[in-house]
Amino acid sequence: NPQNMAYGINNPDRNGSEVEDIEGAKIWDIVKYNSLSDSNYDNSINYYCVKAGVGFRNTGEKATYNVSYDFKEDKEEIEQTQNSVLKSLVADEAYYKILAITDLMYIPGESSPGYRTELKNAALRAAGIDIDEFAIDITDTDIEAAQQAALWYFTNYDDELFAKVYNQLGLQNQSWFTYKTTGMQEYTSFSDYRLGEDLEGEQRQRQAVAIYNYLINTAKANEQSYKNGTARSKTKITLYANATDENTQPVIIIEKEPEEFDLALRKYITKVNGENVEVSRNPVINTDTLNTGTTAEYKHKKDPVEVKYGDVVTYNITIYNEGDIDGRASKIVDQLPTGLKFLKVNTSGYTAEYDEETNRVTLTKTEETNLEGYDGTTLSSETIEIECTVEEISEKILTNVAWISEEINEEGTVITTQEGEDRDSEPGEAPEVNKDNMTDYKGNSTNKNDLTDPNYFYKGEQDDDDFEKLISKQIEGSYQIQLEKVDKDNTTKKLQGAEFEVTLPGDETTQVTTNENGIIDLGTVEITEVENKDTIT
Repeated sequence: NPQNMAYGINNPDRNGSEVEDIEGAKIWDIVKYNSLSDSNYDNSINYYCVKAGVGFRNTGEKATYNVSYDFKEDKEEIEQTQNSVLKSLVADEAYYKILAITDLMYIPGESSPGYRTELKNAALRAAGIDIDEFAIDITDTDIEAAQQAALWYFTNYDDELFAKVYNQLGLQNQSWFTYKTTGMQEYTSFSDYRLGEDLEGEQRQRQAVAIYNYLINTAKANEQSYKNGTARSKTKITLYANATDENTQPVIIIEKEPEEFDLALRKYITKVNGENVEVSRNPVINTDTLNTGTTAEYKHKKDPVEVKYGDVVTYNITIYNEGDIDGRASKIVDQLPTGLKFLKVNTSGYTAEYDEETNRVTLTKTEETNLEGYDGTTLSSETIEIECTVEEISEKILTNVAWISEEINEEGTVITTQEGEDRDSEPGEAPEVNKDNMTDYKGNSTNKNDLTDPNYFYKGEQDDDDFEKLISKQIEGSYQIQLEKVDKDNTTKKLQGAEFEVTLPGDETTQVTTNENGIIDLGTVEITEVENKDTIT
């Protein structure tokens, strides 16, 4: 709109035959033919030129492609080619900027729903323009043309015409974004395009130029993150070229990775008998690894916390949304070991079902509130607090393991065993543990045996399960027993010579007599079995 519209940078129709006479560049819409002789073409693929001035000098000109590269995976291979045009694309001056800008670009049919609007609004805000100012919306082809011009800004860095033609960044005069259609003599500013009495072109042009500036400035700001590995490219870039003809225009296809759902779980002890543990076991989170991979690092020690019989232990179970899609953990299972008993859940919005026979707790979320997806900065989370009591004094390590058993994404899909619905785990696939087999459990088999390191990420078997450990210590010591005999009518009067038969735990019955102060000293009793009360007769 208008029909048969072409886009340009400045006015390429005024280009002279000499390099210094070149004023503008045509922004081609590249189509695919199955062969040189084929007259039918496919216009549904989003091809982008990555080097202006090479090939495609006239409409209808065809180029032959016989080699392709994965731009990210084959970087070293591209560097080794004899094609200087391709080598320039993987040089530091361009490579990481290309990764950054292609992640930002809107690709019809590839980008997630709503991203088109997100990109446009972000660009307008960056330009200080009211997003509600426009009655006319930019078109997809306007966006694609602006994106092509922005991509050229980075790929033509070594071209002597760079500043004159390919660098239109931040220009107050926006007339560089031009168009031409059937019957027009030359390219003219897009702002001159009218639809009836409305200057539709002016509104579309301002939005297109804002997107151009935003893409370049944001890619520049993000470049270092891609270079140092703290940002992960989420776009597949396929580079096509001709292995023998350096003058063939290299082109790329940009395919967006689909948005993914991914929840993670961490479990950690916070209190014993209501008092904070001496050294914090809360995870210290590193999201750099999430930006470059599929999970963050949660660093916290896992060595057993020392407790004794009857202690109340407070655990936190925290759910993190590491994916792009909003969602929630609807059910969480916590397998307790023999010697540890569930008391209660302290967090509202969750119910607890406790099976004493299996010693397993199932926590069910009662609210339909979702955690927001990871936006590259904020890792959304929610924490459930539960309490358990120690009923074991056998010097044994008490390990318990918690995992997500059911998830629900923002579309309402209930996820249990479906492979791929959660990026790197299956909620229905639980660790093979029961109440009597967890003493030596340490999560992922790659974890080191030393569990005392607070700067180490002790992984679960998947990223939706985690473990914690206690050690119940034997209570040692003794107590002393004295009885005092007094007059029933005058308790201040101590009675000497009262005789008793006394049986202490583990001893035979003996006869004892109160002394002049009315006291019988029964001696010392060593503590042996804490589970059973001592009976003194």
